[in-house]
Amino acid sequence: MNEALSGIVEGWNHFWFRVLVHRQYRLIHNLLCLVTILWWFSFWIGIDDWFSLNGWFNADLATNLIYFKNPADATLRWSFLWWFPSRFGVHAAIIVGILSSLLALMYARWWTLLIQWLAVVSWSHRIGWLNSTFEPALASFLLYDLLAHAIPTPQAKMDTPDALLCKHLAIRLLQVHTWGLLVAGVLHQIAGIVWVNGEAVWWISAAGRSNCLPAGWMITSPLLANALSHGFIGVQFVAVALVLYPSTSRLGLGLGYLAALGYAFLADYVLYGFLLCIGLLAIGVGTKQSAN
Repeated sequence: MNEALSGIVEGWNHFWFRVLVHRQYRLIHNLLCLVTILWWFSFWIGIDDWFSLNGWFNADLATNLIYFKNPADATLRWSFLWWFPSRFGVHAAIIVGILSSLLALMYARWWTLLIQWLAVVSWSHRIGWLNSTFEPALASFLLYDLLAHAIPTPQAKMDTPDALLCKHLAIRLLQVHTWGLLVAGVLHQIAGIVWVNGEAVWWISAAGRSNCLPAGWMITSPLLANALSHGFIGVQFVAVALVLYPSTSRLGLGLGYLAALGYAFLADYVLYGFLLCIGLLAIGVGTKQSAN
């Protein structure tokens, strides 16, 4: 019993605190900033229709919906936009968000990343029930990125031990979160009868939620719809298992990228698929370093 417990503790400490040099972290940071910029731009079209004073989801309506859902949570959904609900305010928020991500991309410091994170969280709270699975994951990934840059790099451009630890912890958090997202996704799908009976892709197409899958094509190809539905679940099941072991992690990562493409193009969750790819890149970097 003691040996098993000590093995668990040793493995835990090895995973979290055996610091590795992650030379490719800059690429992960850049991709996170780029996907955040794309996310900001996605709100620009139709911003007046949705978020202006007379919009479909104006500040008064959003506040009432949040308060109605759970009054205790209303105070936690802070946003600068509650004080600037005008047309100018929402446009300024998008512009500030884009500029903050550009600044973080070009000048990766803790304060630029903090501004970027605050802008993303503030906007996510403002859009309320329009949030998807993407926004919480993005906010978390950006917080891990902030941790990675919490300790400034000296002028000599050599990371200190503390700075290396911060980057290492950020990589580990990205790995665990990405794996959890894949597990949560596949569990959510098998809980729905349309995925189990193979009709899910057809329903996604018929509802107009997939630009890559015309509804007529799915109607005339039921076997293809079944294969895509069951195949998508199967790929995720195998991926989340294989990435856990160094000997099979490369195959697991390949299947994970395939699953991310499925989210992006089967269901048109393009940004979410992109974000999963960034997380899988972190898993690949950490696995390669551990093997070495």
